[in-house]
Amino acid sequence: MEKGVAPARVTATKYVQDLPQMGVQMTQPICAYPNVARYSGAGDPNKAGSFVCAAAPGATDPAQVPAAQYVN
Repeated sequence: MEKGVAPARVTATKYVQDLPQMGVQMTQPICAYPNVARYSGAGDPNKAGSFVCAAAPGATDPAQVPAAQYVN
């Protein structure tokens, strides 16, 4: 949080062979719930800037969805 405001997304980084000294293999955003990272269709799919945070496919208001144990 900065100045009391949570970020809409943070960037995750995957290093080549998990070794930072070998360089960055890819980055991808982690979006604030309930959004998910979705490739924008343009740009390098290994770079976070090529993604947008958007509603998950088929997403509904979680307050209106019954818990799994109550669904037949």
